[in-house]
Amino acid sequence: MNRSALLSTLLVVCVVLAGCGGAPAESTDTPATGEPQTSTVPSTQATTTTDATTGDSSATTEEASTGTQSALADGSVVADHSDGLRDTSYEYTFAATADLPNGTVTLDERGVVDRENGIALTNQTTELVQGNETIDVATARLTFVDNGTTYERTSSGNYPTQYASSEDETTGVTPINTSDVGASILSTTENVTWRAVGTETVDGVEVTRYEASGVENFPTLTEQTETGASELDSVQSASATLLVGEDGVVRQYTYDIEGTSAGEESTISVNVRFSNVGSATADLPAWLDEAKQNS
Repeated sequence: MNRSALLSTLLVVCVVLAGCGGAPAESTDTPATGEPQTSTVPSTQATTTTDATTGDSSATTEEASTGTQSALADGSVVADHSDGLRDTSYEYTFAATADLPNGTVTLDERGVVDRENGIALTNQTTELVQGNETIDVATARLTFVDNGTTYERTSSGNYPTQYASSEDETTGVTPINTSDVGASILSTTENVTWRAVGTETVDGVEVTRYEASGVENFPTLTEQTETGASELDSVQSASATLLVGEDGVVRQYTYDIEGTSAGEESTISVNVRFSNVGSATADLPAWLDEAKQNS
C-alpha cells in the first residue's frame, strides 16, 4: 500500500466509521421510547480502571454476584447524547489508529465547543509511519458559530504553514459542525447488544459501563470494514466499551477491530471522549490574526 492509500485509509475510517470531518448524521428531536429492561447480574466489587489514551484513573464498581443490569434501548445512545450536548458547551478528544501491513496511520483530534462565546476550535494531527519515514500533518480550525466564518491553519514538517478561510469559496474550508455533537460516531453503537457491567467515575461524573464483543454484534462497523472501507479483507474480532452518564451524555466510547489485510494481521482502534460538559470554554488562537492576513 502506498503513502496516499494509507492516508486515505484512515480518512475513510474516520468518515465512514466515525463521521470525523464528514457529513453529519441527521439529528433527531424524537426521544427514544421504551423503558430500560432489567435482568439479574452478580453483586458488586470495587476496582479501578485507567484510560488507555490519557492515563486517567477512575473508580469502578463492577457487578459480581447479585444486582440489576440496564439494557440500552435501540437508538437511545445517539438521541440521549445529542439532547445532552445540543445546547451546552463541551470538549472532546478523538483518537484513531489503523495498523496495516505497510504502515500505521494515527489521527488525534481535540476540540471544544464554547456555546456561550459562540466559537468552536479543533486541533487535528495525522501521522503516517511507513518504513523509516514519518510524516506529520497538523490542522487547526476556528469557527465563529453565529455566522459560520471559519479559519484554518495547516502545518507539516515537509511544507510551509498554510492558512485558509471559508470566506474564500475556492479553498473548500467548511465550518465546524457544532450540531453533530458526536452523533456520527455514536451511530455505530446502534444495533449492538450492550451488557452493563457496573459503574465508574469519570471526570467526577458517575457513569454506567457497558461492554460488547463479537463480530456479529457490530454490523455497522464490521460490514463497512468488510466492504473495504478500512482496507481489512476480513474481521476476526470486535469489542467495544461505552461509558454513559445519568444525563445520557457518553463520556467515553472505544472500539477495537482485528482482522487481516493482504494476508497479514491488522487492527483498527478508536477512542472518543467527551468532557467538561457545561463548563468548557475556548480562547481565540494566537494564529488567528496571521490567518486573517494570509487567507
